[in-house]
Amino acid sequence: MKISVWRTTSIAISAVTIVALAGGCGTSTNEEAGPEPSLPTANFEAVNVPGTTALAASNVDLEKYGYEEQEYYSSGTGCTYDIVPDSLRTAEESECDVPYTTRMIVRKPSDPSKFNGTLVAEMYNVTTGQDVDFVWAATHDYVMSSGYAEVSITTQQTSATAGGGQPGRDGVSALRAWSPERYGNLNLLTPGDPQTEDAISWDAFGQTIRGLREHSSVDPLAGLDVKHVIAAGESQSAGRLSTYYNSIDPIHKVIDGALFYDAASSLREDSATKAISVASEIGITLPGGGVPTPDSENYRRWEIAGAAHLSEPEITSVIDPLILRDGLLKGPDSNPTPLTGLIRGCSGAPLWSKVPNAYVVSAALDSVNKWVADGTAAPTAPRLELGTTADGQATYAKSSDGSTLGGIRLADYLYGDYISTGGGNQGPGFCGLTGTHTELTDEQLAVRYPDVDSYIRDASALTEANVENGFILPDAAEKERALVDAVAERLRAVQ
Repeated sequence: MKISVWRTTSIAISAVTIVALAGGCGTSTNEEAGPEPSLPTANFEAVNVPGTTALAASNVDLEKYGYEEQEYYSSGTGCTYDIVPDSLRTAEESECDVPYTTRMIVRKPSDPSKFNGTLVAEMYNVTTGQDVDFVWAATHDYVMSSGYAEVSITTQQTSATAGGGQPGRDGVSALRAWSPERYGNLNLLTPGDPQTEDAISWDAFGQTIRGLREHSSVDPLAGLDVKHVIAAGESQSAGRLSTYYNSIDPIHKVIDGALFYDAASSLREDSATKAISVASEIGITLPGGGVPTPDSENYRRWEIAGAAHLSEPEITSVIDPLILRDGLLKGPDSNPTPLTGLIRGCSGAPLWSKVPNAYVVSAALDSVNKWVADGTAAPTAPRLELGTTADGQATYAKSSDGSTLGGIRLADYLYGDYISTGGGNQGPGFCGLTGTHTELTDEQLAVRYPDVDSYIRDASALTEANVENGFILPDAAEKERALVDAVAERLRAVQ
């Protein structure tokens, strides 16, 4: 989720200001080359507090996939860095010997032989006022079906504002308030300088990854041989990951790839770290939706037609139930509420586009993994086509049926049993992130798709093209075909 925060050590990214937290205790490098880093490994301790469970613990059925989950403390000492606002340059070391303690949730195959060799390391997003791993929410089925290990890491102490949460009560601060017994020892503050909250978080992130790669004395991965690491973040955390990619990754050198979910900010073009940024339609309707950096040798941007910041399937199945269960997000009546319950007064309803972002985000993760594993370059994708409104405002170009032109166009969007919009929902708070969807009646379907055979042919051709182009994976294609079959059955019944 998108968030604006500020500190005296902050870096401005597009119209959103992201905290420029510090990282990387080691030798600084320049843009082209430099010595190998001397980044220490974090120390790990399993969290074992009777009577409580981890905040943001997975609410999907891990056992079904043969997976297990455990929370750990991650601690050490590291450095802070000076990061120049709006710069794509490598950071410079500022202060070292700064202690930190954060936490992470590790998910891995119960059977080590099922591990595919890649660890996905996600920066938690805190816009709702608590840690939420939105990339995991979108990709968990693919991640576990494919044998990845996954770690979600707390990388923020607090922030000045949070879109739906309470100012000063997110990240570590929210964890400590939620369970002082479990999280009272966490700290990402720089002693003696209240203006550099989170400044040690870059090293906390990088040292945690290095500890997982190199098997610290307490080994959360139980000896799994990590060959590649892909860092991930969504929205606010995608912005923070952009800062990491530009300014800290050249120093730490502990990740091989990066996945940005709606979306990366401006990225340097000289990085060898493979990256894909997946973007929805909010880039124009809201500031900070992601700066469209051109594709380059090691970078791709994929834009999804009809997509909102999050999609209704992942909201309904994972995110809303998790946030409601943890109970940190409060509604106007001060009672716990899911994210959707907090979003009121929007011009369009029902909330959320139903275009399944997860199909494309999972395919992007798969492409990054192949890119770093065997050098198979990720495919390029057409960008969404731009246009202007009657009053001259930037917008996306539309076809005669109202669908957005360009980008990755899914059968779910063009041939589904609903109409979705990705952007343009007006109103307070998170309204602009949600989009809308409208279910179609049998009669409306018959008007929209007057010929069943043509409908099946066109929808099937689009799905096959998306698989061939690498924009969706075979499992997603099966779900697209199932939707088309169901719509075709309805059409035959009314025609």
